[in-house]
Order: sequence, then C-alpha cells, then structure tokens
Amino acid sequence: MYSKSNTLRFVTRNFAFVLVLIGLSLSGSLVNAQYTMSYQGTLTQNDAPVSDGLHQLTVTLYSDPLGNEAFWTDTYATEVKNGIFNLQLGSGKSLPDSKTLDRSLWVGVSVNGTAEMRPLTKLVAVPMALNVADRAVTINKLAPEVMSLLWTQSPQTAGDWSLTGNNSLTPGTDFLGTTDASHLEMRVNSSRVMTYMPNSTSSNILGGSASNTIDLTGSTSTVGAAISGGGSSSNPNRIGYGTGSAATQSDFAFLSGGHGNKIDGPASFLGGGYSNHLIGSWAVLGGGYDNTIGVPSPASSANYAVIAGGYTNTATGEYSFIGSGSNNTASNTRSSVVGGASNTASGDYSSVLGGQNNIAAGLRSSVLGGGALDITGSNSLGFHAYDGSSAPPTMSASNTMYLGNVNLWLYNNDNDPRELRFYEADNGGSGFHYSSFTAATNQNDVINYILPSSQGSVGDVIGILSQSSGTGTFTNTLGWLPVLQDDWQLVGNVSTSSIGDGGSNFLGTIDAQNFEIRVFQSDAADKGSKRVMRYEHTDESPNIIGGYQANARTTGVKGATIAGGGKNGSVNQVTDHYGFVGGGIENQAGNEIDGVGIAVFASVVGGKNNRARGESTFIGGGENNAVNNARFSAIVAGQTNTITLSSPAWSIIGAGDSNTISQSGFRSMIGAGKGNKIKGQNSFIGAGGAIESDVVTNGNIIDGDLGFIGAGKLNQIHDNISCFIGAGDSNEIHANFSVIGGGFDNKIEEPHSTIGGGRVNLISGLGNVITIPGGDNLIGQSYAQTVVGARNIAQGESDATHFRTQDPVSRIPPSETPPINFTFSDDRIVIVGNGFITTTGDESDTTRSNAFEVTNGGYSIVYSNLNDVELIPKEVLIPLVDTARIANPIKPAVYGASYQDNLIIAWGDVPAADDQGTVTANSSFGVASIVFANPNVYTITLNNLPSTTDLNQTTGINQGSVVVTPNVTVDGAPAPACLLAVATSINNNVFKVFTFDAGNACDDTPHGFMFQVVGRR
Repeated sequence: MYSKSNTLRFVTRNFAFVLVLIGLSLSGSLVNAQYTMSYQGTLTQNDAPVSDGLHQLTVTLYSDPLGNEAFWTDTYATEVKNGIFNLQLGSGKSLPDSKTLDRSLWVGVSVNGTAEMRPLTKLVAVPMALNVADRAVTINKLAPEVMSLLWTQSPQTAGDWSLTGNNSLTPGTDFLGTTDASHLEMRVNSSRVMTYMPNSTSSNILGGSASNTIDLTGSTSTVGAAISGGGSSSNPNRIGYGTGSAATQSDFAFLSGGHGNKIDGPASFLGGGYSNHLIGSWAVLGGGYDNTIGVPSPASSANYAVIAGGYTNTATGEYSFIGSGSNNTASNTRSSVVGGASNTASGDYSSVLGGQNNIAAGLRSSVLGGGALDITGSNSLGFHAYDGSSAPPTMSASNTMYLGNVNLWLYNNDNDPRELRFYEADNGGSGFHYSSFTAATNQNDVINYILPSSQGSVGDVIGILSQSSGTGTFTNTLGWLPVLQDDWQLVGNVSTSSIGDGGSNFLGTIDAQNFEIRVFQSDAADKGSKRVMRYEHTDESPNIIGGYQANARTTGVKGATIAGGGKNGSVNQVTDHYGFVGGGIENQAGNEIDGVGIAVFASVVGGKNNRARGESTFIGGGENNAVNNARFSAIVAGQTNTITLSSPAWSIIGAGDSNTISQSGFRSMIGAGKGNKIKGQNSFIGAGGAIESDVVTNGNIIDGDLGFIGAGKLNQIHDNISCFIGAGDSNEIHANFSVIGGGFDNKIEEPHSTIGGGRVNLISGLGNVITIPGGDNLIGQSYAQTVVGARNIAQGESDATHFRTQDPVSRIPPSETPPINFTFSDDRIVIVGNGFITTTGDESDTTRSNAFEVTNGGYSIVYSNLNDVELIPKEVLIPLVDTARIANPIKPAVYGASYQDNLIIAWGDVPAADDQGTVTANSSFGVASIVFANPNVYTITLNNLPSTTDLNQTTGINQGSVVVTPNVTVDGAPAPACLLAVATSINNNVFKVFTFDAGNACDDTPHGFMFQVVGRR
C-alpha cells in the first residue's frame, strides 16, 4: 500500500504552469484547443525508488488545501523509470477552462489504487510566470480596442523582412539567412530554437532545446544531420553523442524529437521518445523509452537494426528487429522480436512474435508467443501456453514444431472440412502421396477420442474401452483390444474388473474344482513342467501349491503354501495346517509322524532336506536341519543342526554344522560352530566346536542349566548349573557356579571355583571356592585356596604317581616331557592360602589360613591337616580331619604339609663328609647355623626365635622328637638308604637332626634335608 505510513514519497518538480496560464489567455481560433500541463515527480517506497514499469496514477485537482472541493480528476497508466514519472495533465480528460484554473490549486495523487497521499501539494507558478518577459505579449493577447489605440503600421524598408510578411519576392535571390559560413540561429524569447550549420558537403540542422547538440569536432565531425526539435536542458537530444572509442561520425543522421535521445552512427533515424540510444549505421529507432540499438560500452554497432518503440528494448545484432513491448532483446544477426515482454531472439535468423519470457536461441528458430518457452534447436517452431505455475519447457530438438498446453483446431466455415496430412518420404521433390485425418462432412455431436496409454501387441486393434457423454458431447477412451474380447488373450486383456473391484472378470473356476496352471503339458511326469501352480479350495483357507508337479500337502491340511522348488524324488511338502515352504528341495513343514494338527504354522524358507516338525517352528535355509516337536523354535541356517524337545522350547540355532539342542534345552541358543550340544535350559553356546578337519564329537557340550560356553572346542559343562567356559580346548566343569575362562584341559570338580586359563589345571578333592588364575599342571584341593605357578599339587606331594592320580599322565601334550621329577631344585610353584571345612559341612564354618610359602628351591607347601596326602574324597576326609585334631593336637611336621598361620622354612646345605665344621645358613630362612657333628647327625641353631617357653606356648612343640621331612637331596640324587629325619630339641633354639633309612639305619654319607618350624602369633 502506498501511503505516508509506508514512507512513499512523492516529489513534484518542474511545473510548467506558465504554459497553462498563457494557453488560457489565448483567444480566436486557439480558444478551443486542448491544453496540457506537464507534471513530473519521483516515487519512492521505504527510501528506495519504486520498481520500474507501468504504474497507475490518479491525479485530482482541488480548490482547497484539505481536499474537500475537487473539480477535476483523471487516471494515467504511467511508465516509471528509477522512480521518475512524467505526466501531461489534460492529455486524456481535458483540463477545465482558464478561468477555473486562475486561482490557487492543490494536487492529490493516488498510486496503483491506494489511498490518496496527504497532505496535498500546492501548485505554484514557475519564475517565468511571475513577471512577463520583454516582448512576450503577442497581438493575440491584446483586446481589439487596445489594438486600435496602439497599432500603427510602419512602412516597409526595402530589403528587410517585414514583421507582417513580404511580397514580390524573387526565388533564388531573396532569402532569410547569412551570406557567409556562419551558422544561422532562430530564437524565440532569446532562446535558440533552430540552428542551420553549413559545411562543404551537406548542412546540419539543429532544432529544439538549446542544449541539443550535433558533433562537429575533429575526425567525427558530422555532416547532413538533423535534429528537428525536442530535448531539454537536463535531457538534450544528441547526434554524435559518443566520446573516445564510442565516438562515431554520424553523417546524414536524423533525430525527430523527444528528449534524452542519442544517435551514434551515420544515415540512422531516431523518431522521438525518451532516453533512447541508437549506435549503428542505417538503423531506425522509432521512439519509446530507454530503448537501445547497439552496445554502448564497449561500443558495438548494430547496423541496419530497427526498434519501432516500446520500453527498455535492446537490438544488438545486425539487421535485427524489435517492434515494441518491453525488455525484449534481439541479439544476433537478422533476429527479431515483434513485441511482448522479456523475450529474447539470440539465434541467427531467429524470431519471437510476442508473449513473455520466451527465448529463440536456435538457428532459424521461432517462438509464436505464449510464455517461458526456450527453443535451442535449429529450424524449430513453438508456442507454450504458460500459466506461471508449471515448469517451463526447454525444446532442444531441431526441425520440430512444439505446441504446449494448447488444443489444435483445424476449423472451417466454408463447408469444406480440413485435413491433417502426413506426406511420404521425399528426397527429390517428386513425393506427393500422403495419409490424412479429416472430420466428417456432417457431424451431429462433438466427439472426443483419448488415445491408449500403453503400447499394444501384434494383432491388437484399437477399440473404445469406456465412454462418457454430456449434452451433445461424447468422450471415448481408446485402448488395445484383441480380436476376441470375451476370452483371456495370449497377449493379455485390458479393462478387466475383478470381484473385489465390483466387477466379474477373473481367471479360475466357478465350481468347487481346483485350478491349475501348467507349462509343457506333454512333458514327462518327472520333469519340471506340467503343473507349476495349483490353487485348492478348502472350507477355511485355500492351499497354494507351486513348484515341482509332485509337491504336495497332506490330505485334510488347510492354508498350506508351497511357493516353489522341489524336484523328482526330492519334493517339498506341507503336512500340517498353515504350513509354508518357500523353495529349495526335499523340505517339509509339519510333523508327518504324529498326524495333522500337531505342528501347525511351521515354516521352511528354503534349502535342502530341512524339517520343521513343531508348532510355529522355523527353518530359514541350509541343509539337513530339523526342528522336532520343539514348539516356537528356529534354525536360521547351516547344516545337520537339530532341535529336539518334547515341549515348548523357544530355542534357536543360528547356523553352523551338526549342532544340537535336546532333552531339557528350553530357551537355549547355539549361535554357530560345529558339533556343539546343549541339553540344559537357558543355556548358550556362541560358536566354536570342531574345526574343519575334526570329527563332530569335538564340539562343546552343556548338560546343565544356565550354562555358557563362548567358543573353543571339547569344552564341557556337565550336569551343573550356572557355569561358564569362555573358550579354549578340552576344559570341563563338574560343579555348580564355576568358571573356566579358557586354556587347555582344565577341570573343575568343586563348586564356586574358578580357573582363569592355562593348561592341565585341576580343582578337586575337599575344596571349593578355589581359584587357579592360570598356569600349568596345578591342582587345588583345599577350601578357598589360590594356586599359581606351574606343576604344583596343592597338597605338596612330589611323588609322580600322585600327580593327578585320577587322570593318566598321557593327558599332557605328547610333544612335552611329563613333569615327573618333582625335586626341590626344580620346583617353581607358589601357593597362597588354604583351609578346611568343619564337621558340620557348612561352607561358612571354616578354618582358614593366611599362609604364604616359598622355599629356597621354589616349593610351595600346603598343609592338608592329615599325614595321609593321598587324594581323599571330601565325604571321607571331613570326619578324618576332626579325628586328626584330637589325636594330633600338636600338629606333626609332615613333608608337604603346612600348619595354620605362619611358617619358617629352613634348608640345610650339608658339607662334605670329612668336613666337621659349621655351616652358616641363610638367616632369612630362620636358621643361624648347621653343624655336621658326625655322619647323618646335624645340629641346627635357629635365628631370632623366642624363648623355649614362648615357643612351647605358641607352637605346641615340646622337647621330644618331631618328624620333619623325608630326606631330599639339595645337590644330588636322593640317598636310597635314608628316608626319614628325626629332630630333637636340645635347648631353646637348637635342634639335633638325625637322618635314618627305613630300618633306622644309615650309611655315613652326608645328606641334605629340609627343616620346618611353625610359629603362632
């Protein structure tokens, strides 16, 4: 909306009101002339000029400043450029007479139908009107009575031009002008209105505004040019306007009038208008506003070009033409735009007749009109009825006529129907045969035909598929029809309507007979031909049997589907209701053994010899997979996988080979692998099992509930619950709540125990809650014990016959030497912690130990609470432990045993037989010295032990004999004769040690020994 609130500014300027006043004062034959008043101004909106183009201005004259007394109004469609407009008030509706205008006047303006802008603008006289210039009053302005008083006729002077005219002139002799090369000017009111400029070739004639110019400078001096008139001080007309590279010699150019017009080029014509510019030779620019022939900068001529008129049109090609319109362009040789707006003819010999936003870019291409059509192909013609919303087209094809969004009428009003012709191919000008379409001579109705929407086939004919009618109008939809329209055709049918669509066309039967589709009916009965699809009626859901001709469903089955597959001898079958077989061969959905109704909703997608025999069971593919009775279970893929359960299983096998879920394996899963088995519920085997070259029996096995085996092979969780084996090879769990992380040949026989990894490790005997983090050939048998290192038995037994007595030595890999030589010198084992369970059998009621033992040779020694170090079953050991406490309250020091609490372990390194001296032992082991008194008699002095009284009180060791160890050599093989050692306390910290053989006799050879003292705190 244009108003003051929208900051639309209307500035008036240059009011030639004096012309109105002078015109109104005229009399005689000019009294009835139509007078005009020039009215100029600038339109802005939001401090910027309004858009260029046509705007509707309504101007009203008022006799009062408040706009209450309007006496004249008119509306103008006005061209606006850069916000500037110029009106000639009175050019449409005549202005009032001079008496009406002879007073104070105010002007109101409305733009494009908006509210009139206020306040009104007062009209004032220009300075010329305030004082009549000298010699400005003509005779016609004076009343007759004044003329009679003032007029006297002066006598004519010979040789002068009389103010009242001359007579008896001699042609060729009498003239009005100069007799030398000076220019002759004609002035009015002392202002130049015409100048005659002689030269040796042809005179220039310069009329109109004193600011108009014809270039007479230097090499571009113009001859024979003329400006008839027009122009103004601010917008003069010019010939030879350009300067520098744009300057041209514009001989014989002619500019009729208008203002702000320019010509740069010889023998050209510019009729008038405003701000037009002609650059070129022998060109014509009729008029209009802001039109251009040629290119101003850098200067480029458009010779022989023509622009008749219009607004902002541009012709830059030689021989180019623009008739009228706005913003049109003819940019190439002999291109033309007749009219319209924003059209472009850019191809040689191209044309646009009119319309809007059209482009003719192809050689000799034409656009008839319409809008937004771009023709880039050569020798093409087009018209596009553009509504401004659909995407405009680009036509790149050559030698083509395009008609877009229009109907093509071949009309006649001479009783001779016109025809549409298609001529035969003609290369020599002799072709004259053609095919044509012609309307009937007499036609009672309007008949429309809609062509088919698809391609027909050989033998089809075009016929009417559907028909609609109105008053005197019929519309027929055509389509391809076979010759026989009542049958299903070999090339297909059209316009069928099924029962579901309210029609009656179908392919099938109308009684209770089954329907088959067959291929190659004469082929053999064992081939993939004959029946390829069968549709069977049932009282509940139809059966659909496809694929091999012998694929079948069991009698009485309903809703069965066999999509395809099968072959001779390997048919697909559905043996229960709503079963599905997708494809493959020799697959079955349903239980053929227990009868119909047991294994409903079973599915086999594909593969070979797969059997889904349970209710709602599923097999995706693979080969030789079976789900037997295990309802709601699935095998995704793989081969020879089996799920066999007698009740709902909800179990799954993902893939792999020869994996099995059976017995109580409800809600269990095997991800993949080979030869894996689950017999317990809620258990999981991720993968692993036998590798490619292994036998199937090398798989992993879970017999218990809530078991987990991640991967590996030959791992087993026996009939126990909540156990875990991460991976590895040949690991076994025989106790509840136990974990083996991985490794090789590890075994757990006690509950709540853990083996992290390693190989050939064992947890057995009395213990539970035992941990072996890793290592090699470790055995844990005591409660809450942690065993680390290698080749250690928790009871400390070094006899090779007791090394995992329940398993043969052959379990050690054959590539390694069995670790039988358990001597003090090569033993490298560490053992941390042990204890025993009380006679109540309550695992929470235990006696624990914080012993941590490392011998000089690397031994760990763990006390078993009994002299007997054999592997005694727990149920036998618990009562024996209690008996041992009563019978041996002082805890005998037994080789391979440790007492509760803290130990001091000392080694004696015995000197040669002839050396009776003193040996200083390593004090860190609690021994100050060892004296070899005589053969096999040693005196041991302990280091930093408490007094005898404290010793007796804290350890319970009295002054009698204590058996300490069987004899073991430090620097050599064990002595065969001496097997026992007896220690006798002499005083507080001194013991005498005697070594004997089995018969309490010994030779004189010195032997090493181990001495062990227990201290309590």
